[in-house]
Amino acid sequence: MKAAILALAVVLALSGVQSTPAAAVEAPAIKSGPAYVVEHGTEYILHAGGVTPAGAVGSNSLEALDYSYQRGYRAMEMDFFWTTDGQLVCVHDWDAYYAHSLGKEALTLQEFESVNGSYGFTSMTIDSLTQWITQHDDVVIVTDIKENCAEGAKLIAERYPQLRDRFYIQIYNTQDYEAVSALGFQNIILTVYQMTWAEKADVNALVAFASSHTLAGITFPIDLVDLIPGYLETLVASGTPVFVHTVNDAETQQMLFDAGVAGVYTDGMLQ
Repeated sequence: MKAAILALAVVLALSGVQSTPAAAVEAPAIKSGPAYVVEHGTEYILHAGGVTPAGAVGSNSLEALDYSYQRGYRAMEMDFFWTTDGQLVCVHDWDAYYAHSLGKEALTLQEFESVNGSYGFTSMTIDSLTQWITQHDDVVIVTDIKENCAEGAKLIAERYPQLRDRFYIQIYNTQDYEAVSALGFQNIILTVYQMTWAEKADVNALVAFASSHTLAGITFPIDLVDLIPGYLETLVASGTPVFVHTVNDAETQQMLFDAGVAGVYTDGMLQ
């Protein structure tokens, strides 16, 4: 029953609905993999779209999205970078998959699309991603826009205003909150990984910000649990949904759920 309550809590957090344990319902039986927790939601956010059927992680590919969806996941984190001509494409970093193949530091949109499939998967742009989520209306996308987050949120809001409720915009500092909120995004997650050590370690400042702003969650790297004693406990006690990344080990995931986190970012590796 405890697992069911936690599962429902993250679904409600992702939909902006507040809940109490009294409102919880028993989760359906798991069909396969660690997902299938509650209709339209999951405790798991799939990092970079999840693992591909061939076992590749970090691809942000169509194959990863389709495979994650087939396995029951409904919350997908996607990485974004800007092309040299100002378009958003789904890529974790240029060197890992793309630019080095053409001997460049970054690519135009046309160049990015020209190397589609070079690594055995279908690459995604913001346009092809929005087409995909339109066809999968029970999915939400958590954005990881590596540079100029507010500009990326603006591009999404202007190009796809009808899909703003389907995007959970991660901001990397508290200063970006007002700009992203003003674009009409109701679901904003504060992630600390690009902050300075002093900023991310100041858990009391993070709690104070969360208490005065509407957040869908706060997320931080798993290593902070050990590096800063009481970090996890303080954030959980704040009442803001807490997410931890990137966690593939089932035992560690369960430890975090037991500690009260709303969810974990994971590559979705088969246990």
